Amino acid sequence: NELENFPLGTIMHCQAVMSSCNYDSILALVCKEPGQGKPDLHLFQCDDIKANLIQADIEGAMMDQKGGKVKRRPEALRMILKSDGVIPPPPAAPAPEPPATLTQVDVRSRVAAWSAWAAEQQDYDKQHQYLDQNEPLDMLATRVDRDVQILNHILDHIEFFVTKLQKAAEAFNELSKRKKSKKNRKKGPGEGVLTLRAKPPTV
Repeated sequence: NELENFPLGTIMHCQAVMSSCNYDSILALVCKEPGQGKPDLHLFQCDDIKANLIQADIEGAMMDQKGGKVKRRPEALRMILKSDGVIPPPPAAPAPEPPATLTQVDVRSRVAAWSAWAAEQQDYDKQHQYLDQNEPLDMLATRVDRDVQILNHILDHIEFFVTKLQKAAEAFNELSKRKKSKKNRKKGPGEGVLTLRAKPPTV
């Protein structure tokens, strides 16, 4: 039964990850639909047919779709038929034991690696889009300079807001200490100013 469908034109990258954790045959697909901002990452555990064979099949189909002179997919399909989905016999030396669980650090590092790769692909697509539009270099430089100025302006506003927020927190802490240390309810010198400063800043 077909559960999901990924057209070849949407597949940006595929990678087999073998024997890296308890899941010993993982196929990773990076896909991006037309008009989609960031690509999606899909992970599959391949049991009947190993991930490296499926990767060869997908890459062969992608190369054939691009019009390569030598058809690669038939050879990949022959490899799958010969393998019959069976794992090859183990080597003479015993393989090291895989870790019992995939740690949070491993997950974060892998996600970060895929995210970096996807960001590079997105930047690459943008560069080619600029080139395809035949935009003059001086206009491109002007646009980049304008975007940088806008970004710096936004960062200045964020920095100013964070500074005001820190000052308000400091004033609130000082005011709380003074209230705890005083037995009477009369305001001491400077408490009115602290009360005003302790108010959170408005956007």
